[in-house]
Amino acid sequence: MITQELKQLVVNEALALRKHATKEEIGRLDFSKIDPVNQELCIYGQMTGDCFSARSSELLKNCAIPYSGDVCDFEKPASPTKFIRKQWEEKYSFSAIEFYISQEGAKTEDLIKLIKLIKLIKS
Repeated sequence: MITQELKQLVVNEALALRKHATKEEIGRLDFSKIDPVNQELCIYGQMTGDCFSARSSELLKNCAIPYSGDVCDFEKPASPTKFIRKQWEEKYSFSAIEFYISQEGAKTEDLIKLIKLIKLIKS
């Protein structure tokens, strides 16, 4: 479910991404290929090649806080302060953006445009 709190966390995370992601990473974002549950085609997966990569973990650490333990249905994250991203573990921590893009009614295309626009203006 998309709440006002979630929307604000998504905006905060997008603004942090503009500072920490490279122009090349942001340039890889492609709405037509987005798949929120695919580790290579979600937001962080597209930017870094794999949302379980060291670079993805670095971006998450610098840009977000753990929001949910699942991307489809909200559940308390495995840790409220750090991202748990070891592949094949039973519990994870996902960011607000990762959760948001899986929700019905998410404006994922607008989010990607915003992230890309922010980086273009900054360059």
